[in-house]
Amino acid sequence: RVDILDVGQGDAILVTTPGGERVLVDGGPSGIVLARELGATLPHWARSIDRAVLTHPQQDHLAGLVELERRFDVGVLVSTSATNPTETYGLLKSEAGRQEQLAAGDSFRVDGVLFTVMWPPPNYVTDELNNTSLVLAVEYGGRRILLTGDLPTAGQRGLLETGADLAADVLKVPHHGAATNDPSFFAAVDADVAIITVGEGNRYGHPRGETLASLEGSTVLRTDTD
Repeated sequence: RVDILDVGQGDAILVTTPGGERVLVDGGPSGIVLARELGATLPHWARSIDRAVLTHPQQDHLAGLVELERRFDVGVLVSTSATNPTETYGLLKSEAGRQEQLAAGDSFRVDGVLFTVMWPPPNYVTDELNNTSLVLAVEYGGRRILLTGDLPTAGQRGLLETGADLAADVLKVPHHGAATNDPSFFAAVDADVAIITVGEGNRYGHPRGETLASLEGSTVLRTDTD
């Protein structure tokens, strides 16, 4: 089961395995909002998350994870080698217990669900944090969902150049449906369903019309309206 949580202008995606283990990918911009969404989704007694994944260290993806580390027993915090000299990022690193850094080619399995890192490459260096977004392919029972963080055009093209198989049944559209999306990336994924995580009435104008046009052929769902 995959729940795309409505945390406003940010990402928080909960994967629950058949055996009840949990992987949370990003935590959204607010610990209060994340706690509300998890409270509405998880059993009332749930106090553990097997893995928390930070796709990249920006506020709208990491802030909720700080509160998660305080309120839940988190087995492992997974991230890339990217860092960000902000107070919130420092708090997350200090609150977390066991931590792992992953890169393209790494994978882990939780209760039969396979998580494969598609991007970024090992030792990837860039001035643009969005380009460091950890892209995860989540596979179970012959189905595949591609989680993309905020990966913009440059990162998408870099990923395409690796020749990796990006085909997926479901795509979490990068960067809240911003204009920084490459139609050739969407074509390579060729998803039946495209999900946009976006805040209602956000000041960025997300999702952008050109991105929605590029997703023609996929069923588009949005956290602000669906």
